[in-house]
Amino acid sequence: NLLWFENEIVVIDVSQSVEWDHPRATEFLRKDCANVRDFFSRKCERVLSVKALYDFVMRDGVADDEGIRSALDIARNSDSVTDQEDRVFMDAFLPRSLQDLGSWPEAAQRAVASGDNETGFDEAVGDLLGANVCSDDDAS
Repeated sequence: NLLWFENEIVVIDVSQSVEWDHPRATEFLRKDCANVRDFFSRKCERVLSVKALYDFVMRDGVADDEGIRSALDIARNSDSVTDQEDRVFMDAFLPRSLQDLGSWPEAAQRAVASGDNETGFDEAVGDLLGANVCSDDDAS
């Protein structure tokens, strides 16, 4: 929870947080970003999209106030996400690891074992989409 006090944001009730490897951590973070955006959109003229806020929070390598301000400026200047794209982002499946994706299709496993990764990728995508997908090399 956040408390707005004397023009500063104060984080309170941290005991409700979860570790980054919690099975629902990504879901909780997206919801928190949406709640923060909804709150500030009622009070401010310009706010980050949920996706931009999520990306800002997940940014790696920011170690001090100056880095945070710089990252926030980058987020503000590059945020072009629409409300519809935010809704899609909120509903999208975001795997946290390769295990979240389940097993690869057999064609991809065969291709990786043989060292033919591009064909394996094409066949795996084709299997996932239920369509025949060819590589750029095959299209000519």
